[in-house]
Amino acid sequence: MQLLTRKYFLLIGSMAMLLAAAGGWLYAGRTKQSDIAAYVPASALGFIEIRNWPDAARQLSETKGWRQLAPSYNISGIPGVPGYFSSFLQVLSSSESAVLLRSQFAVVATGIEARGEEVRPLLALIIETRSSSSDLGKIAERRLPELARRIYGRENRETGEYGGVEIIGFSGDNPDRKLLAARIEGVLILANNLDSIRACIDTRLNRTPSMAGNFYLQNARSIIGSESGIFGFVTGDGVSRLLRFAAYLASSPALSRTGVIETLQDVLTDLASKASDGIAYSSDFENGQAVERYALLGKPDLIDALKPIIRVNRAEPKLIELVPDSAREFTIINVENPTGTLDGIETAI
Repeated sequence: MQLLTRKYFLLIGSMAMLLAAAGGWLYAGRTKQSDIAAYVPASALGFIEIRNWPDAARQLSETKGWRQLAPSYNISGIPGVPGYFSSFLQVLSSSESAVLLRSQFAVVATGIEARGEEVRPLLALIIETRSSSSDLGKIAERRLPELARRIYGRENRETGEYGGVEIIGFSGDNPDRKLLAARIEGVLILANNLDSIRACIDTRLNRTPSMAGNFYLQNARSIIGSESGIFGFVTGDGVSRLLRFAAYLASSPALSRTGVIETLQDVLTDLASKASDGIAYSSDFENGQAVERYALLGKPDLIDALKPIIRVNRAEPKLIELVPDSAREFTIINVENPTGTLDGIETAI
């Protein structure tokens, strides 16, 4: 009897050790989320990221709107992945699908280029694949030429080098329109101009500061950050430059000749630089509903100056009657003295 009891405890102990070892192996090998902002140049205007797109796609497929829309278009596919994405994955090889499913994405705006009436955003797409350099190289070698042929109708390929990193370029009839690609370990960088891809390479190799060190970005993440959906951030400098660019877009040739647009651009740039440290946006899914959040990060000195100016009337606002029952969150500020408040805001700015 004592021998059986000892064997029983040995068996239980062995099973516990095996379970612990298996759990440790799964924990160590799990997919870890990267802070992709560490790959975004600090000098960029801003970026948009999707940290866990399969999870975001799964949550999208669980929303009421998607469930009503999908049958109308006969959409079906991989369980847990909406049919549109599922169809796309099915044209890839199993290894490519596996890489795509665990990848993180960030679209980076490094600047805006205007030549006369032609406007072009300077963009880069950063993909953290969590794959080996050799595996990513095989996929890039197979898929990038195909992508170039889809875009340009043919494949004009050239290679270059920057800081020890190979840059592959594809173009069509217009040499100013290029698709550039660079690979650093498991990270793939695509860009539509040389300056953007060089800036991303320098940041990835820790030669220049990244957006991860931006205090206002970290503050925005703590307020409205998304774990699986979309998160976007525009720096304070980015807000100023985008407002200046918006004034340029709104101009007409007649106004441009008078110099009014230049004055407006200066005013908007000055206003933004004194008022904002950035703008953040997130889109996520909660309980089967899409939820969007925004944050305007004001300058601390400006916020302190505005606090005694904005006096809130505590009376029950009539506007609350106009808020639909479906609203999840809302804020109503019933200002006591609108005219005096506007004058005070103008003075503070």
